Amino acid sequence: MKNLVLLFVLLSCYISSTSQIIWYEDFTTPGAWNLNVVNGPEGQTPDDFVISNIPYTWYTSSCAEINDNRALCIQGGGGPGSFEPDFWFSSATMSNRNAISPTINCSGYNNLILRFQYFEGGDTADNAKLLYFDGVTWSMLQDLPKTTLCSLTPQWTHYEIALPASANNNPNVQIAVNWTQDGDMTAIQPGIGVDNIYVVASPGSSTLISSETASTTWCLCGNHSLSYMSNATFNPGNVFSVQLSDPFGSFASPTVIGSVISTHPYDMIPCTIPCTQTLGNAYRVRVVSSNPVFIGNDNGSDITIPASTTPTISINATVPSPHCQGDMITFNATLSNAGASPTFQWTKNGLPFGIATPPFSTTALSNGDVVNCIVKSSMVCSSPLYDTSNSLSFTVGAVPSLTLSVIPTSTICSGNPVTITGFGGQSYQIVPAVTSGVPFIPTSNTTYTITAIASNGCTSSLTTPVSVINSPVVGGSVTPSNIVCEDDMVTLNGSGAVSYSWTGGVSNNVPFSIQASSVYTVTGTASNGCTSTSVVAVTANPNLPINVSLSTNPNPVVIAQNTTYTLNTGGITTYQIRWYKNGSLVSTTNNPNNQYQTIPSSLNDTVYAVIIPTGCYQPDSSKSSTISPQFASSISSFQEKSMTIYPNPVSDILQIYSEENIERITIRNLTGQTLYEYQIQKPVQEFHVSVNSISDGMYWIELETSNHRKQISRVLIQH
Repeated sequence: MKNLVLLFVLLSCYISSTSQIIWYEDFTTPGAWNLNVVNGPEGQTPDDFVISNIPYTWYTSSCAEINDNRALCIQGGGGPGSFEPDFWFSSATMSNRNAISPTINCSGYNNLILRFQYFEGGDTADNAKLLYFDGVTWSMLQDLPKTTLCSLTPQWTHYEIALPASANNNPNVQIAVNWTQDGDMTAIQPGIGVDNIYVVASPGSSTLISSETASTTWCLCGNHSLSYMSNATFNPGNVFSVQLSDPFGSFASPTVIGSVISTHPYDMIPCTIPCTQTLGNAYRVRVVSSNPVFIGNDNGSDITIPASTTPTISINATVPSPHCQGDMITFNATLSNAGASPTFQWTKNGLPFGIATPPFSTTALSNGDVVNCIVKSSMVCSSPLYDTSNSLSFTVGAVPSLTLSVIPTSTICSGNPVTITGFGGQSYQIVPAVTSGVPFIPTSNTTYTITAIASNGCTSSLTTPVSVINSPVVGGSVTPSNIVCEDDMVTLNGSGAVSYSWTGGVSNNVPFSIQASSVYTVTGTASNGCTSTSVVAVTANPNLPINVSLSTNPNPVVIAQNTTYTLNTGGITTYQIRWYKNGSLVSTTNNPNNQYQTIPSSLNDTVYAVIIPTGCYQPDSSKSSTISPQFASSISSFQEKSMTIYPNPVSDILQIYSEENIERITIRNLTGQTLYEYQIQKPVQEFHVSVNSISDGMYWIELETSNHRKQISRVLIQH
């Protein structure tokens, strides 16, 4: 970067009292310049006019005019030090601005001339113009030509233009520098710089060169420049020389520090302070010519030549361990001899890496990157002006490329397991604490963070939500009971959901015959699709056989005698007995009562019992045999069917045969009424009876044998 300090030699003429310098500006004390007056459409970060001695570029060049005076310059959108309008480094946008001078009082003067030095870059659309104000109207005085550049570094150029006649004797003259740029990020740097502006009346003749400078410090080995002005005419071969006094301001033995062969009445002379020059603080400078010989006055103030300083910079960085891609790295710098306001340029792998004052932080480092910092000293006599720090190289670990899966899905039913599995790392941590790849049962909606850890220690993380929706509380029931008998009909019913499926081929709420004890599982599905199960056990006890018999006391049963009927239950302990007389239900008894009492009044008073056991029996109930009474209680005993009778049924002659001799034959109806009775005088074993006179029906045939035993049988008479 170059320090630009302009030294001026102003002409003092004495040919007449009216030939004078009307107004002068070197921007040492800027005065009332109105900077950055908007003159048209602009973008968000337009260029700014500044009055500065900040160098115009980061580069130096042997063909640059270098001194240490302030100048009016345009600053790009990149901020202080960014003198590259419409260039990538500036983040520039469209600009249209004026820098307007204070009012120049030209009262009493005519034939006015505006002289100044400037440089201008830019392209066709990035342009500087010179404007003029006559107190009423602004107008363009000149579209300034582009000046010569050397390695992107400007060369100061003299420019002279006559002011319009409206400036004569005008107390309200102003000039302005206009800068426009189109923001297309394409330009030839730099923008515009202006210095050493003055307005003079046209000179007559003069023989004196006058010089002055506002600079107070010149540096050993430093390149500077001194401007001069004359109203004289110079001959070919004339040499203008810059002379440096001794440390005490004497020109008795001056040192020539720069010269130029020229006949031009004003120009800028490059000069260099010898590296071996004695240090001091009372030096003066002046300009002299050789043809004709003129000796200009000195600069009018003391100049200091101090010892040079050398800036140094070293950098360090705070680096985490392990150092992984994307980690924040903070750089710090240690400086010496860099002045109160040094400027920094960080570089990565030799390329600009942001401009920032340490500490400087970044996350944009990759494996193998090398970082330096270049410091530009703000001290006046710094040699060299820049220093480059030590290099910091970085080993940056790659972070694992983490992916994850949630199986079966990130929305699950309560009570069901889910598995979160990480991929791409060497190991994994999950918060809340679960294990990668191992199923677990979440109890509520939770966001899980999984961190993959690579072998180099670097990590990356992802999050996944897991939502838990309610599962139904499913139950199962059995109708009529969980304990039934084989072949019973049972019905299984689910509850707590909207649909159900059962194992064992069973349909919900559909009766079926159970053949053996079984365990059934019901799966209930809720309206949200979640399922739960419940288990129902059904015991089917085997059916036992029923073996009952009916007995009486007395036996046999006779008419008109109180009789107790007893049902032998065959081991059944819990039961109900229904007693039937003549086919009608007459009594019901429950265990342990298995008896029924009645007095038969006729042979029709038959009795039987039906047992209904509690428990599993086959069949569910059983009927006993039917017991009928004898004729009367006087008949002590009889044997039914101890005789042979035929035919049966009979229509006319009944044949009777007995193993014992028959003495009496009696035929009675079922109510006991005697219809036929015959006494056999000589007992026989076979006898014939005519039944033609007896009506159709069922009758009792009673035989009394010779040994006083009775036999009885039934016969059906059908004519």
